[in-house]
Amino acid sequence: MSKRRRHARADAGRQPSLLGLALLVAGCGGQTAGETGSGSGGATSLMDAGSRDSGGAPSGVVGAQCRLNSDCRGSLVCILGMCHSECELSRDCPSNERCVAETSGNVCMLASESTCVHDSDCAAPLVCARDLSCRNACAAARDCIVGQQCAKSGVCADPNELDATGDVPMR
Repeated sequence: MSKRRRHARADAGRQPSLLGLALLVAGCGGQTAGETGSGSGGATSLMDAGSRDSGGAPSGVVGAQCRLNSDCRGSLVCILGMCHSECELSRDCPSNERCVAETSGNVCMLASESTCVHDSDCAAPLVCARDLSCRNACAAARDCIVGQQCAKSGVCADPNELDATGDVPMR
């Protein structure tokens, strides 16, 4: 018996045959474990197949409840129990959101978590500013994320949010 045949026989006991793999995939309808058909030729994970968080939002999307980054889809991160988009500048966020520095990095603050009356209404390290928005505190512009300025009242703001006096408007 040739060396090639001996190795082929020895390997045959350790590796699944192509026929066996083809039958396994065919038995799953062409999908791999953990996938369900999406109806459009693609595949989606079981989490994507209509699951919802306890608040009724689709699981893993921006604003959905989470405990870990892996609970959020794609590049979203879990901060303060909700999925957020990461950002470098406020222009990385949708128009109704602002980029803020959280303890684990910069995220787009959701509109639902940005309004306040007291500092305790804001997630740490944010404070309630005079415009009743949760913002990062600052003593100088270097305390703010890139592109933001330190307003006269000691909070970070995008330049378009400042009034003629260099502060966020009072509400």
